[in-house]
Amino acid sequence: MKKKFSIGTGVPSILMIFVVLALTTFAVLSFTSARADYKLTEKNCKYIMDYYNADKEAQTIIASLDAIIAEKNSASANYDLAGKVVALGKDISIETDNDGKLLLKYKVPVNEKQYLNVWLKVNEAGSKNRYSITKYSVTQQVSDSGIEFEDESAGWWQGN
Repeated sequence: MKKKFSIGTGVPSILMIFVVLALTTFAVLSFTSARADYKLTEKNCKYIMDYYNADKEAQTIIASLDAIIAEKNSASANYDLAGKVVALGKDISIETDNDGKLLLKYKVPVNEKQYLNVWLKVNEAGSKNRYSITKYSVTQQVSDSGIEFEDESAGWWQGN
């Protein structure tokens, strides 16, 4: 009598169980990774939107200040620049630098812990540009203690 050679059902069943477990594990890991990437992308998108909204507001203030500086350059010597700047209703400080030129400084909030620092130096009346931007950077407050870090890596166009 001839013996029939057959593979038992035990080995293929165990092999199939291991394959299904491995595929299930990879599927769960892929889903978890994709979900984490999605959350990070949403967070990044929100920050970018907040930054560009702050940038838009900062540029609007720069345009208003440019109009005031242009009006000052064409007006008489007793032009009230400080009064016009205060009339904008923004928290803009007016200082003088070491050269005696006016510095207009203001902050625009990006989010709860960051703001955009903008400093404009008012040039003399006959200059090519009415002002020059000396600082345009994001500052981050790390804790309630008031420690701040500045990121000046953002590239911005000088307008030249």
